[in-house]
Amino acid sequence: MALVVKDRVKQDTTTTGTGSVTLSGSYTGFDTFSEIGNANTTYYVISDSGSGDWEVGLGTYTASGTVLSRDTILASSNSGSVVNLAAGTKVVFCGYPAGKSVYLDASGNLGIAGTVSATNITGATVTATSKIHTPAISVTNVSATNIFASTKIHTPVLSATNIIAGTVTATSIHTPTLSVTNFIAATITATSNIHTPALSATNILAETITATTKIHTPALSATNITAGSVTATSIHTPSLSVTNFIAATITATSNIHTPALSATNIIAATITATTKIHTVALSATTISATNIHATTKVHTPELSATSIYTPTLSATNIRGSSISGTTVSATNIHATTKIHTPAISATTVSATNIFVATKIHTPAISATTVSATNMTASGNVNADVVSATTLLRSGSQLVAPIVSATIVRAGSEVIAPNVSASNIYATVKIHTPSISATTVSATSVYATNFIKGGTALAGPGRVLLVDNDWSTGTPSAVTFEDADGMDWSTYSYFDIELAGYISTSCRIICQMSQGGAYEVGGTDYHYANTAKNFTAGFSNGTSAINIPNASNQIYKGSAQYNEMFHLKASLYHGLSDGTNIDGPWIHWSFVSNVAGTGNRAHANGTGALRNLVATAIDGIRFQLSTGTMNNGSFKVWGIV
Repeated sequence: MALVVKDRVKQDTTTTGTGSVTLSGSYTGFDTFSEIGNANTTYYVISDSGSGDWEVGLGTYTASGTVLSRDTILASSNSGSVVNLAAGTKVVFCGYPAGKSVYLDASGNLGIAGTVSATNITGATVTATSKIHTPAISVTNVSATNIFASTKIHTPVLSATNIIAGTVTATSIHTPTLSVTNFIAATITATSNIHTPALSATNILAETITATTKIHTPALSATNITAGSVTATSIHTPSLSVTNFIAATITATSNIHTPALSATNIIAATITATTKIHTVALSATTISATNIHATTKVHTPELSATSIYTPTLSATNIRGSSISGTTVSATNIHATTKIHTPAISATTVSATNIFVATKIHTPAISATTVSATNMTASGNVNADVVSATTLLRSGSQLVAPIVSATIVRAGSEVIAPNVSASNIYATVKIHTPSISATTVSATSVYATNFIKGGTALAGPGRVLLVDNDWSTGTPSAVTFEDADGMDWSTYSYFDIELAGYISTSCRIICQMSQGGAYEVGGTDYHYANTAKNFTAGFSNGTSAINIPNASNQIYKGSAQYNEMFHLKASLYHGLSDGTNIDGPWIHWSFVSNVAGTGNRAHANGTGALRNLVATAIDGIRFQLSTGTMNNGSFKVWGIV
């Protein structure tokens, strides 16, 4: 349906009332309303010469029945309301209402109270009280509440509440809200927001700036800036969020969020960049980025990045895949791959690889590889490989699979499969299968291979594997198993000592484990022992090996309690000549006190597991028939 206005269209109607009128007849020299076209609207005038009534309005013509509806009343003899048409013939013709007319004033200017809609507007001044809607505007001054231009606005001065256009070129733009494809102006001031793909100006002042592609200006000041790319000499804003920043100085009171950030100085509360930060100096409360490059320093309490490259790095917490700097100082340093720096000073250092040219000074170190000239740790050093010219460890233990250093000092113990150093000092013990050193100083040294000053010491050797002491009440049984060092490929046999106090009428029984399960069947063991009177006794087909005196107990007969005993034994794996097989076996010597001063009960014996499979056992257990072992001790040595 379209609005159609035609010249010299007139007909009659005899319709009465306030509804649609049926048109009839024709006039010489005039067209009928069929010229308007079916379903189109037109401006009409109804005149009744008999009653003096009249009506001006907008109606719709229907060809079927030649009917004209009276849709909108613009003016009438009935105070602007629809006229109740009286009987008789009335004249109906097309009109041009004054309220809908467009005309130039005496000065040649076009004044419009409503909306201007045109393909192109060109003139000195365009003023519209509501809106301008056109593909292109080119005038000296444009002023309107709303401006909609699909292609461009070109004017020195532009003032409107809302501006939506493809391109705006102006000396000054002043508006609460701006939304265009491209801005080019000397000064842009917006009290609320600027929303545009691209923005280029000498000065930009706004509450909020949103640009999907770029902002290019010497000076930029706003509460919030969101853009694809920002290029400016100075950026001052509480909050920044863009794809790329390029500026001499960036100052933000709250946060900067961008994939890439490049500036001489960056000062902000929080900096988050998904790709990189490149700057001479960087200072913020929290810094998070994939890559950080700073030629002078990074100073922040919180720092998180994939790669950090800077001469000086100072932070409370540093987290990154790779940290590289001249000096790294922080409370906690966490790197998933490596730390490479001449000096590290931190409370906790954790990384896969740590490479330090001069020194590491920290309470705790945790890494796969630690390499440093000097290493001082007051807490724990946990690493697969420790390499240092001087390694000082105060506290309890230095634990690492490989320790390699000129000097190794530990507060109490050095525990590692391999220890290589010119000098090794431990106040308590050194425990390792292999030691190579010029000087070894410790209360106890346990090693499978001991090379001192380049000379291998002859075997066999004894390695203490179990050293347990306990007080009253525990245990009722003790075990030595694979997890404790029962390694038959390293050790030929094992020496065992068990001592303590137990109740009267109690005996010690011994059981062995194969395949992770202790053999407790009725025919699993056979053994023989000689008791106090040297009378031989033999037993076969039991669920355990008894280690008693001749009466199968420590003491029997009177009210003696907490009897003292001492058991020494040697444990051997099974023997086989290819045809005959003997299971794993134990030889023991047993001593216990009995009633009376200086009396002793003693027994010697040998027992074996009656398993006709030449499989080494993976555990041995000593337990009591009743009660517990009080104030006892249990020690096991591996014999090489």
